[in-house]
Amino acid sequence: MRPGRFPRALVGALLAATALAVGAAEPARTAPGDDAAKAPAPARAATKAAAPPAAPAPSPLASASGEVDPRAVARRVADFDRALRAGDFALAKSTLDAIAAMLPERSLTLLRLQAWYAHRSGDADGAMALYGEVLQRLPQDRNAAINLAMLEAERGDVDRASQRLRDLRSVAGESAELAAAMARVGAMPR
Repeated sequence: MRPGRFPRALVGALLAATALAVGAAEPARTAPGDDAAKAPAPARAATKAAAPPAAPAPSPLASASGEVDPRAVARRVADFDRALRAGDFALAKSTLDAIAAMLPERSLTLLRLQAWYAHRSGDADGAMALYGEVLQRLPQDRNAAINLAMLEAERGDVDRASQRLRDLRSVAGESAELAAAMARVGAMPR
């Protein structure tokens, strides 16, 4: 996968999860179908950015009754993905802020997007804290565990990263993404 690009499967999973999570009665719970195992972990920041996309078209955020429109959230998540792929962090941040205004404060989808933004924009400490929050709520979240392990390994804590990946394999099973992450961490100097 090219650095900085969210695969279509990830965007699709987030869009589906967002549509389900918007109507959730209890924001602290994970919405059915909000399964991180469906999509591979996002890549690290690209070294050169593509031309920034046009600003997202305004969309109605709520109906006349005050309910959030899941399609509007889905459009914003797609806008966020396009901005990050293009390396336009200012647009990605403003889009993330718009998504935050639409979703419950404890939305798992929002938390994941915040973690990916922090990671891609170079805020390793913030990304690690946010990935940790995701894992507290959903211990089998492959994306969060793999990304947190990679950040730990990059900081020199290879043993902790290796253990995190082994723990993930025991709760979530094997996957190509996990195997690749384990190989990358295993190749790092201790």
